[in-house]
Amino acid sequence: MFRHVALLLFLAISAAPINVQAQHVESIEVVSYGIFGVGDQKSISDPRISTGERVNYDGSKIVKRTSTIALHQSEDKVVFGAQFALKGSPAGYAPRLRVVWLYPQPGLKNPQTGKVAFRDEYEIADWQVGRGQNLYWTLTAAWARVPGRWTLQVWHGGRLLAEQSFNLVKV
Repeated sequence: MFRHVALLLFLAISAAPINVQAQHVESIEVVSYGIFGVGDQKSISDPRISTGERVNYDGSKIVKRTSTIALHQSEDKVVFGAQFALKGSPAGYAPRLRVVWLYPQPGLKNPQTGKVAFRDEYEIADWQVGRGQNLYWTLTAAWARVPGRWTLQVWHGGRLLAEQSFNLVKV
């Protein structure tokens, strides 16, 4: 008798509907792009990229919408990039995404390492579905101020989900 009750209980639990929502990345929308105004800076060491570090800012926002970035010799810092919206399900899901920056010829030659980079890439895993994300490049060093077409891409697995290009020009 106990076996029959246990079997019936097991079957009832097994047949009960389970509310599990599949995790899915639908798309990434480029909301805006251009020059950023930024707050306090936080540097993250990352030896895999050309500068050796990534920079995050508190309170970053687009102050000028443009895809043409003027490289003034007198400026200490230029921060440019894009604002994105991640779409998918469920809300709050944080997929592993790959950010890629592509640089024009002759590339970025870091004088400290001697290495020339035509691309940088890194992963982020804290960007949640339903939330926005700012991705940007901070130009401070003269060697990084290479004019030409710079492209920012966001990938999920083998899928290119978003791309924004910028034309950097010396003035």
